[in-house]
Amino acid sequence: QRLGTETDVYSLVSLGGGIVLAGTYPTGQVYKSTDSGSTWSLVQRLGTETYVRSLVSLGGGIVLAGTNPTGQIYRFSEVSL
Repeated sequence: QRLGTETDVYSLVSLGGGIVLAGTYPTGQVYKSTDSGSTWSLVQRLGTETYVRSLVSLGGGIVLAGTNPTGQIYRFSEVSL
């Protein structure tokens, strides 16, 4: 499935239970799947970032996203997605 108008997926992370997040380029968006990647929905745009270079689950529903070009780290909870 194509994720909006994105051309690249730079990061993926599994949160367990079939929930997967994908970080994209060129609009720095995060997409979520609740069925192990079969379908996807847009959940969040990370400021004016163009790349979501990394996603990591810290457990307890907390996710960090590393971005480019400003090198910011975003923190959010699975609940907010």
